[in-house]
Amino acid sequence: DDLSDMTGGWVHPGEYASSGTNACCMSLHPDAQEQSFTSLPRTFLLGMGYIETFFGVYMLIVVPVVTLIVYL
Repeated sequence: DDLSDMTGGWVHPGEYASSGTNACCMSLHPDAQEQSFTSLPRTFLLGMGYIETFFGVYMLIVVPVVTLIVYL
C-alpha cells in the first residue's frame, strides 16, 4: 500500500537496522558497515525509532500535563 511505502513499513524490533536512520548513523560510524551491530548500537537505534514514532504523542500528552502542573 502507498502509506507503507512512504513510511518504509512497520519496523519490527530487530529489523530497524534496515531503515534509513540506520544508514545515516552508519555513515557516521564506517566500522559498523563491516560487522553486525552489537546489542548496544542496535538498542540505541531501536530506541531512536521509538522516539521518532511516539514523539508527537509524547508532545500532545506530556507537555500539556507538565504545563498545567507548572501553572497550577
